[in-house]
Amino acid sequence: MRDTDEQIRHYLGELDGPSRENAWHALAEIGPLALPPVVGALGAAGSPDVRVAFLRLLAEYRAADAIPALAIQLRDPLPAVWQTAVDALVAIGSANAAAVLAAARSEVAEARRGWIDEAVTQIETNRA
Repeated sequence: MRDTDEQIRHYLGELDGPSRENAWHALAEIGPLALPPVVGALGAAGSPDVRVAFLRLLAEYRAADAIPALAIQLRDPLPAVWQTAVDALVAIGSANAAAVLAAARSEVAEARRGWIDEAVTQIETNRA
């Protein structure tokens, strides 16, 4: 386990550098085992590009445990960040993900509501 923890820490650090894509793929291969450190790093990330990379990982993991972190990102002012969070919730596709989106609908700017409505529809269609 320690080797995996070290790998995760290493690749998390690489997400903000020239080896970003390689690091992303390595973390994707590690899978949901990397979820807690990815969520922790997401909260501390300053760069929008890095936040988007973390959100793409959460979408890749499709883990329900990522939903609270994704819900926070729905309020991010940057379109690339909140749209990637919406996409990640669609990838998870659970009833809980749809409920988080529906709850956020009343809290976000009107311009975002169409995205959220479409995302909820996609989840409902895929679950049917």
